Amino acid sequence: MVRRVATNCTVVQDVIGACPSRRRLSTGLVICSSAAIGCLVASFLPWASSGVRLRDSYELVAVAGRLDLVPEALAGPSRAWSLLPLCSVFTCAAVIFRCAWLLAMFSLIVGAASVGLAIVVFRSPLGTELGAQVAVVTGLLSVVGVPIVVVEQRRPS
Repeated sequence: MVRRVATNCTVVQDVIGACPSRRRLSTGLVICSSAAIGCLVASFLPWASSGVRLRDSYELVAVAGRLDLVPEALAGPSRAWSLLPLCSVFTCAAVIFRCAWLLAMFSLIVGAASVGLAIVVFRSPLGTELGAQVAVVTGLLSVVGVPIVVVEQRRPS
């Protein structure tokens, strides 16, 4: 006997695997969650070199804030950069709970933030390193995965 309980994001069933549409992860879920993990890993890789010192994204944002290099309009988003790991965890949690709209929202935030900061680093006079390049690739993947998730959610099962 399978008893279904309706929740906000999905249908929870007493018998694991009883629903064939829930057995496999969709392409969009895999792309977005993998890209969010990639963005998280990229944020801790070296993004730029200043002299002989390699700096990750968190150090770059902190130094730019201390030196007052961040324009007033970007002060809030630059302080929010430290929330990227939390947003990446929320993206993966949304996959686990099959909440497509949460996945799309957090994936878009993580991807746009990663690509945005990487572009700023590329335009700076500092020498760019691997982390910024990985952030652009994984950030773009994260953003591209959002419409795939939306289309897959609208497709009838």
